[in-house]
Amino acid sequence: MEKFLQEVGARVKEARMRKHLSQAQLADLLGLTPPYISNIETGKQNMSITALAKISDVLEVSADWLLRNNTADALAITADELHELLEDCTPAERMGIMRVARETKKALRDSDRKQ
Repeated sequence: MEKFLQEVGARVKEARMRKHLSQAQLADLLGLTPPYISNIETGKQNMSITALAKISDVLEVSADWLLRNNTADALAITADELHELLEDCTPAERMGIMRVARETKKALRDSDRKQ
């Protein structure tokens, strides 16, 4: 369960940072405390359904993306984001980004195997 909470917390943090919000700003928007947000993001705190719904609304991400990053909707969002990232790239930039992505994937998988 701890790894799951850390993964959810990492997605909350990612979404918060995309909105350029500090933990304190997000907490204020949600009517929660900064330590509560910090504990969610670090996987130390299990959030309530109410907090999940509020976080999802304020950060404009789906709850399924926050909870399970491998649902069809979450995968479609990721594909859309990747398409957006690559659409104005030159062929050389695309190749470079793909090379970095492949190496990152390999490193992440190697790291998971060692744990």
